[in-house]
Amino acid sequence: MSFKLTFQAIAAVAVLASAGAAQAADLMQATYAATVQTTYKDGPVGAYRFNADKTFTGVMTIGKTAQPFNGTFTTEGETLCVTITAPAGWADGKAHCKVFGVHAVGDSWTDADGDRHAIIAGR
Repeated sequence: MSFKLTFQAIAAVAVLASAGAAQAADLMQATYAATVQTTYKDGPVGAYRFNADKTFTGVMTIGKTAQPFNGTFTTEGETLCVTITAPAGWADGKAHCKVFGVHAVGDSWTDADGDRHAIIAGR
C-alpha cells in the first residue's frame, strides 16, 4: 500500500512540475526565427522580429511609407507588452499590451481589437 501511495505522490509531483514548466515556457519562442506580421484594423502593417534577449526590430508600413522601429518587450502569461524605443516619440515610450497567446509558425489570428496577426517563417 505504501508503494501505491508513493507512486501516486511521485506522479502528482511530476504533473505539477510539468505544468509549472509549461507556464514558465517562453511565450515568444516560436517567433525568434520568424516574422510576426500585424495588420492593424486602421490600415498600417507592422513586421516585427522578436529576439530572445527581449528586444525587437521592425518596419511599419503606412500606405507607401515604411518606417523602421525597434524596442523591448515583456510577457506575462499570454500577454505581450511592447515598448517602442526608436524612433523617438513613437507610442510615447509607453508599453502597449495585448493578449498574444501561444502560437506557432504558420498560425494566423485576429485579436480582440480586430487586428490580424500571422507568424511567418524566416526574417
